[in-house]
Amino acid sequence: MSHLDIPPAILSKEWRLAAAGAGALPGSRQQAIRRHIAAATVFALLSIGVASASAAIAKVQAGTYLSQAASTSITPTLSAASTAGNLLVGIVTTGANTTVTAPAGWVKAAGIYTSGVGSTQIWYYPNNAGAITSVKFSLSASDTAVAQLSEWSGVDKVSPLDGSGTATVTTSTKTPAVSATAADANELAITGFRASTGGSGNTFTPGSGWTNLMPAHTVSVTGDYEIGPAAGTVSETETAATTATWSAAIATFFGGCGGGSLGLTRRRPRRSGA
Repeated sequence: MSHLDIPPAILSKEWRLAAAGAGALPGSRQQAIRRHIAAATVFALLSIGVASASAAIAKVQAGTYLSQAASTSITPTLSAASTAGNLLVGIVTTGANTTVTAPAGWVKAAGIYTSGVGSTQIWYYPNNAGAITSVKFSLSASDTAVAQLSEWSGVDKVSPLDGSGTATVTTSTKTPAVSATAADANELAITGFRASTGGSGNTFTPGSGWTNLMPAHTVSVTGDYEIGPAAGTVSETETAATTATWSAAIATFFGGCGGGSLGLTRRRPRRSGA
């Protein structure tokens, strides 16, 4: 709770008389001044910043990892219908530099294409309408694709995207990295990595503080998340079992505000000589 003392010295003589209930002013004038005092007090409390309680970000569910042969669309699913107001995130990768489009309400947070690897994209749907169990992502040409949906609570409902970043790694390595910026500590970070290993498969280990969102063992794609990373640069270094070249993307999302409280304390008069 925030508290604010309003010393009598900051009020004019008339305001102090009205606030004290003195009869030196006409009744209508006293009532008008009291209304001004009330309005000014509320404004001051809001201006100095009121403590707010942020709802904790939590993973509600991660959908099925979907990998499919060449097609003009891919439709990942959720095991349960989404809850209205939550954030939905989709990681989508393609084998070629194929344009991906999503239904109304979805926004692309980040995307990158690496020759010989494919594209990695992160999409999101803020404040979703609810009862969503699948999403169809359309491809501009027939292409192999991988996709997964996830649902998150406690994320800002209006403008959740904070930062995003991409990485193109053209030299074979087992440890690709990608980074973005988080303005606050109470955020959600999601990454997606696509490797050039293709059908030979790969095994992935998330970076310190990160958790697998997609399965740890896949053909060539993985994704991870971290809740509450420190404000500033947010980075993940993935570790793969097999060297590869890479395309990677990351997005950070603001936590939502769960409400707050206002409080006003009365200053006790000082005693003489205090």
